Amino acid sequence: MDAADLIEPFARMLDTIAAPAAVRAVEHGGSADAMWAEVAASGFLDALVGEDAGGAGLPLAVANALWQELGRRAVPLPVGETMIARALLAAAGRPIPDGPVALAVAG
Repeated sequence: MDAADLIEPFARMLDTIAAPAAVRAVEHGGSADAMWAEVAASGFLDALVGEDAGGAGLPLAVANALWQELGRRAVPLPVGETMIARALLAAAGRPIPDGPVALAVAG
């Protein structure tokens, strides 16, 4: 599968759910729930999760191209962060929660 086979549908999805007006609405306090639901339903959150754990097992170079699409549209969601967190949790054999995921270091 060519990287464009993933990037193009991802970009089309973002064009639909993260049009400038939708992004501005979220930035001004509107709900991002519908936007997040579409991203979650797309399966792209598991792009970095290994195939053995049900993900796509994409290399970082392809994920980087997806993240650039997020940046081009100023998507106000932690999609990239969640992709990384989900991959790390899956690799560690930990359960992956639904919704946005952030990782932090406790000191």
